[in-house]
Amino acid sequence: MEQHLIEGSLLHCLLLEEDKFDEKYVVSPGKLPGDSAKKVLDKVFTRACETGSEDLPLSVQEFHILAILQEINLHQSLKTDAQRVEKMVTDEHVSYYDFLRTKGDKAVIDEETLNKVKGYAEIVRSNKKITSLLNIGGPFSMSEVPFVMDTEYAFGLRGFVDNINIDHGAKVIYINDLKTSGKLLQDFPETIEYYKYWLQAAVYCKLVRANYGLSDYKIKFHFIVVDKLTQCYAFEVSQVTLNSWMDRLDDIMKIADYHYTNRKYDLPYEYEVGNVIL
Repeated sequence: MEQHLIEGSLLHCLLLEEDKFDEKYVVSPGKLPGDSAKKVLDKVFTRACETGSEDLPLSVQEFHILAILQEINLHQSLKTDAQRVEKMVTDEHVSYYDFLRTKGDKAVIDEETLNKVKGYAEIVRSNKKITSLLNIGGPFSMSEVPFVMDTEYAFGLRGFVDNINIDHGAKVIYINDLKTSGKLLQDFPETIEYYKYWLQAAVYCKLVRANYGLSDYKIKFHFIVVDKLTQCYAFEVSQVTLNSWMDRLDDIMKIADYHYTNRKYDLPYEYEVGNVIL
């Protein structure tokens, strides 16, 4: 998992499920390798587990190292395989690889990452509006909630919703999604479209409505974002925007159903049905 994804997942845990930290994470005794090297080492360990060689040290995993380096096009400018292996079998990398062999299924983080994300969590907790939205520990607040639902199509939907807080007095269901961003707060609206966070929001709303009912309750969706300057803001999604996202989700589900039921995946939907005319 890449660093920004690790930080986002860790923030979820520290804010919403702090009691499960020890079940999900283990702190590395040293600094983690950079993203590229860590990606290679993680893949090497996965391949080693698949081939029953996970008990062997990194120094004898040359075959897996070279195969993965070629796959991701890393260190290919070096002239020999020996030089490529030497780049990966360093003291730091060996230490991390040995750690992978003992950690089990837990995600590995280093002390620096843990302290940084703890700081993010404190920033979120210090924001009264956001703590009110999350209402962690409240009687009608739930975090990391798993949902499944059937649909009219050949497939269903499932997902884990970060946080739900139900105000029965006001008849409002608050759905809150935590995000960390490597950009500034003002860039987040563009990020919603680029990473299709709108689709995630629409799926969450559909799942919550299907599982809770409460058809006379209004849904209010918020993206709670911590940006690269550790600024924190809760972006409320208007009902108009949310309705448009739900319509787009319906269109996507119809397209997905067409591909799935007809087993046609060679061309995008508009080309498959002949809608593209010059």
